[in-house]
Amino acid sequence: MLFVELENKISVGVVYRPPGSQVQTFMSKMEDVLQYFANNSCKAIICADFNLNTANNMNTEYQTLLSSYGFQNHIVNPTRVSANTSSIIDHILSNYFENCVQAGVITEDITDHYPTFLLATVDNRKMENQQTQLLERWDYKKTSQSLKEQDFSSVCEADANIAYDGFSKLLLSAYVKFKTYSRRATHFSVPLCPWMTQSIISVIKRKEHWRNKMKGNKDNPCYQAQHRSARNLSLALMCKRKKRVLQRPGP
Repeated sequence: MLFVELENKISVGVVYRPPGSQVQTFMSKMEDVLQYFANNSCKAIICADFNLNTANNMNTEYQTLLSSYGFQNHIVNPTRVSANTSSIIDHILSNYFENCVQAGVITEDITDHYPTFLLATVDNRKMENQQTQLLERWDYKKTSQSLKEQDFSSVCEADANIAYDGFSKLLLSAYVKFKTYSRRATHFSVPLCPWMTQSIISVIKRKEHWRNKMKGNKDNPCYQAQHRSARNLSLALMCKRKKRVLQRPGP
């Protein structure tokens, strides 16, 4: 695997899986990659020779894995054609919406695999809907040192009101001198995932629990079944919820 990060948190990578390598080991590594992009809200394009044939809905577990993290394979036509067979083993994955990309296969036999391509619409605008909080910081050590060096003779007045005013001015001047402001992002005024609910988060946490169990014992059929069940359920719930939230009203 090799990835390059471009501007606006867009990553482009290439991946190759040798035909004889273990599929489950590869799937586990791919899940780590997809989860990284999902957790960091990064857009990603992955160009790959996976040697996994997705023609005729083959390798449904692989396709379910992609969908679980918001990715899809945009290559739907055969990329390797022989006299007797045709297969889709060269994929281009992304977590872009389908209407933002154009992908296809160039049917020229330059090699034994047809070349593939993808064009993506990239939004270069900076996100302006993020709200910020103004933080006030006070350097106590510098303020204390400054007060030690002050002349407090003005405080030694017989009139308590004059003494208080003098002391207040000294303290306020030291406070203002060593006070700084900074801004911190708090949250987005518009939710990044408006379709997310507590029930979906609960299922995702359950999926991650069984996934962590599998890391220590990859061949345990119980762990595999529980992880697969939770993953499929999270996918079904997210698809249903997304459709409900993002569906536009008819004319």
